[in-house]
Amino acid sequence: MLRRAHLSQPDEAIKIIKEDGGVILTGFPIEQIEQVNQDMKSSLMQRCQDRTWDARYHGRIYCGLLYGLSKTMREDIILQENVQVIINHFLRTTNPPFVDLNSQPGRSTNAILSGANTIATRPGGKAQALHRDDSIWQQVHSSQEDTGYRIGSDIGMSLLVPGVKTTRENGATMFVPGSHLWGDQRQPTIPEDVLTVDMVPGEAFLFLGSALHGGGANATNAERILHSAFFCRSWVRPESNDFVWWDKNAVQKWSIDAQRLAGYVTDKMLGICDDMDPIDALTKKSTGY
Repeated sequence: MLRRAHLSQPDEAIKIIKEDGGVILTGFPIEQIEQVNQDMKSSLMQRCQDRTWDARYHGRIYCGLLYGLSKTMREDIILQENVQVIINHFLRTTNPPFVDLNSQPGRSTNAILSGANTIATRPGGKAQALHRDDSIWQQVHSSQEDTGYRIGSDIGMSLLVPGVKTTRENGATMFVPGSHLWGDQRQPTIPEDVLTVDMVPGEAFLFLGSALHGGGANATNAERILHSAFFCRSWVRPESNDFVWWDKNAVQKWSIDAQRLAGYVTDKMLGICDDMDPIDALTKKSTGY
């Protein structure tokens, strides 16, 4: 059984992630989950009417732009203080002394958003193959089974927030505890290696991009709804180019922390646009040069 830690216990969650590769966080208010479900209902219904998605992802429907469409997901769940504490324990990048004489000594940057979407697994939707999320960055994994987990070895993390109860029957995520320590050659050899991430609304699964996992098959008559957010180190290219979708008026309604996580506010070195923050560049563009 996968281990759990309450949101109020970030140190315990960090310990479990180091050992298992992922942890189920508990303590999210159910009202927040219900609001995210409502925020994404219209967009998801429209996407579900496009039957080409059934063939594209074998019965799994992806509705992107979650970060901008749901204020609750963005401001209350993704940016929840201890969620960010845990993520940045693993994904913060700090300069060693003298690594860059153009930067402040000890320059430190937190994780940024790689993407966020809502996933509906239809009745009859097929299971995904086990995979590592950091494969999108062509990451190579060396075994850490003898050394133990090395902080700094991961470049991404994922947060899965169920909109409904998730079980083996309706396609709960499959996860291989300890696989974040495996080299690329090792794969699960017995069924007991693979556990299902059974959750109820109010919980969320936070795991390392190096851990083997995959969405399960849905053998029920109801859709399995899952809201997901993905994070990467500040210097890694995000999976989703949501910059092309949101305009200045939308982004200015977000909190500064939300703008920073999505890359619209920077440390004035990485991610700038015409030597300014992207949010300032959008404003300048809208008023004319």
